[in-house]
Amino acid sequence: MHSKFDEMLQKLSNSLNLPLYQNKKGSCAILVDKKLIIQLEPDESLERLLIGCFVTELLAGKFRENVLLEALKENDKFDKVAIFAFNEKNSSLSLYNYLSLENLSSQEPLNYFKEFMKTALAWKEAISLGKSSPNPSESLLEKPFGLK
Repeated sequence: MHSKFDEMLQKLSNSLNLPLYQNKKGSCAILVDKKLIIQLEPDESLERLLIGCFVTELLAGKFRENVLLEALKENDKFDKVAIFAFNEKNSSLSLYNYLSLENLSSQEPLNYFKEFMKTALAWKEAISLGKSSPNPSESLLEKPFGLK
């Protein structure tokens, strides 16, 4: 019997034309443009999907403060694709969300994955250029994927 996570991975694998499978820990990591690793894994109930990534390392200082302030502003928006957080262990800006595997099984998971990926890459690129956030037209967190 396949789980909802397996079904979602199969759909995403077919859409990306890329073999995706669970590792020994039950998660799946996808390398995007050789720049970003997006991690997918079911929660303990096997009803929700955790999607997340480390966007980029942020060294201590005023620039990190500015980036985190901008990320908090994004988190405050009503409709968002994901949530920003700071991972103290590796000093990284991270992006994550929990999604219903039921909804992803009935909808095309590629759409959400693309929005998540575009958002993470836009922030990674902006930060690498010394900006504290992408231009508003580049920030995709306000474009919901059928989220309620």
